[in-house]
Amino acid sequence: MAYTILARKYRPQDLAEIAGQEHVVTTLSNAIKFNRIAHAYLFAGPRGTGKTTTARVLAKSLNCVKGSTVTPCNECDSCKEIRDSISLDVIEIDGASNNSVDDIRSLREGVKFASAGGKYKVYIIDEVHMLSESAFNALLKTLEEPPAHVIFIFATTEPNEIPPTVLSRCQRFNFKRIHLPTIVQRVREIAQAEKIELTEEAAYTLSQRAEGSLRDVLSLLDQVVAFGGENITNELVLKTLGLVDQQVFFTFTEHILKKDSKAAISLFNQIVDEGADVSEFVSSLNLHFRNLLLAKLNLASEQMLEIPQSYVEKYQQASQKFEENDLMRMLKIVQELGAMIKNADPKISTEIALLRLAKLDQSIKIDELLSKLREGGTSSGTHSPASQPNIQQTSPEKDSDLPKTSQFTDVKHGTAYAVKADSTDIQAAWQQVLEKLRKEKPSLGTFLQDVHLTAFDTNELHLEFAGDRVFQKQLVEKKENLTYLQKLAQEILGPQYKIKLDLNSAKSSPAKAVPSKAKPDLEALKQKDPLIKDILDSFQGEVI
Repeated sequence: MAYTILARKYRPQDLAEIAGQEHVVTTLSNAIKFNRIAHAYLFAGPRGTGKTTTARVLAKSLNCVKGSTVTPCNECDSCKEIRDSISLDVIEIDGASNNSVDDIRSLREGVKFASAGGKYKVYIIDEVHMLSESAFNALLKTLEEPPAHVIFIFATTEPNEIPPTVLSRCQRFNFKRIHLPTIVQRVREIAQAEKIELTEEAAYTLSQRAEGSLRDVLSLLDQVVAFGGENITNELVLKTLGLVDQQVFFTFTEHILKKDSKAAISLFNQIVDEGADVSEFVSSLNLHFRNLLLAKLNLASEQMLEIPQSYVEKYQQASQKFEENDLMRMLKIVQELGAMIKNADPKISTEIALLRLAKLDQSIKIDELLSKLREGGTSSGTHSPASQPNIQQTSPEKDSDLPKTSQFTDVKHGTAYAVKADSTDIQAAWQQVLEKLRKEKPSLGTFLQDVHLTAFDTNELHLEFAGDRVFQKQLVEKKENLTYLQKLAQEILGPQYKIKLDLNSAKSSPAKAVPSKAKPDLEALKQKDPLIKDILDSFQGEVI
C-alpha cells in the first residue's frame, strides 16, 4: 500500500479538528446550525493555515446524508467521496492554471446542472486571485445570483488582488497564522500517534521552521523521519534541515560584546562550512536580536518569543548586557543585511555586517553626554578601551630639566627657525598651533581651549588637563583627533615632537550645571551653544 504523507493522513475531517482558527469554526458552525449558509465564501490567509481543508470540511458538513450538520458522519458515500477528492458534487479548481475567461464560461455552464447526490454543488477555487480580470468579470453575474443549490468557496493568500466587486459578493474569513504553542501541541500529538519519539526542543525547532503553517510542520516531520528514523532529537532536526543551533547565536552575542570580530567571523565561516544556508542564518540572526530587544523591554514570554521556556530565561539574562538603543541599532544592521544579500555576495555581506556589529560603539544619551562634558568625567559607554590610542600619561617635569633651545616653524612660510626655549617662546609657538587648529578643525580646538602647555623637552610637548576634565581628555585621545593634533604640531614645531597628555588631579575648573530635562531640544541647544554642536560633529554618530 502506498505511503500517505502525514499532512494528508491527519487532515481534519470535521470543523472541531481545525486548529488555530476558532473564529472561523465558530461562525461556520453557527451558520450550519441556524441554516444561514451563504452562497459565496472567501477564505484568505497565509499558506498552510487550513483554507482549503476548511472548504472541504464545510462541503462535507453540507452534503452528509445526515443532513447539514457540524459533525459529518465520515462514513456515508458522500463523506468518503469528498474525503478522497472524487465527489461529483465538490469541484476543486486551481485558479493559477484555470484562470482564463473560457474556464469561467465552462464553470457557468456547469452550475446550471443539479448536484449528483448531495444537497449542494460546491465549487472550491484555490488561489482565486490568479484569475484574469476578464475571468472575474465573467464570474460576477453568476456569483451575485447563483442557483440555490450552488455554493462558491474561494481560497487565496492575496485577498488584496481580488476586485472589490467580487469581495463585496462574498463572506470573508481571515485565517490567521497559527500560534507556535498550538503547532507544537499538534505535532507532538501526531508524533505520539505515529509512535515517533520527538523531544520538546525538536518539536519547537520544527514548529518555528514552519512559520505558522501546520501543513509545513508535518511535511518537515516526514522529512526528518525519513533521514534519521523515529527517534527525533533537536540535533537531528538541525542537521537534516541545515539550521543553526540557537545556542550559537548566544555565542555570537558574547563575541559582539567583547568586540571580537575575528572570533565572530571565524564562527560564521565554520557554520557555513558545515552546510548552513547564509540566508537562513541571517533570518535566524534577525530573530535573535528581535528576541533580545523584546526581552530588554520586559516582553519576553514563551508565546511572544515562540521558544521553549529555558531559552526565555537565557534571553532575559543576555539582554541585560545591552542598552535598548544598541539592540535597535544592531537589529537595523541585520535587517539591512537581509535586503543586501539578495543583490550581493551573501557570505561577504554577512562578514561585513558581523564586523560592523563587533565594532559598533555603545550609545550614550545626549543629556548624559552634556552632563559629563560640563561637569568633567568619563562615560563608560562612549568608547571601548580597545579603540582608544595607547597614550602614556606622564607627570610634568621640573623646569630645570628642560632644554635651553627648541626649533619652531614659521606658519606662513613653513621655514624652520631656532628660538630660546623659554616660557614666552614656547607659549607663543603653542598659540600658533591653536590658531591654526581652530581654523582647520574648530571642534578639536574647543576641547583644547582650557588646556595648558606645562612642560617640554627635545622630543615631547606636555598638555595638561584639569582633574575634572577627564572626558575632554578622552575626546582628544580619540585616534583621529590625536593624530591630527600630532601632525599639526609637527608641522609647526618640527617632526621630532610628540604630544603627551597629562591629567592634574589636584587642579579643577568650574563647570556649569545642566538643567535636568526629560527631552532636550537638540537643535535649539546646538544653535544656542556651539560647544554642543562641536561635540556632535566630533563624534560623527547618530543621535538616538
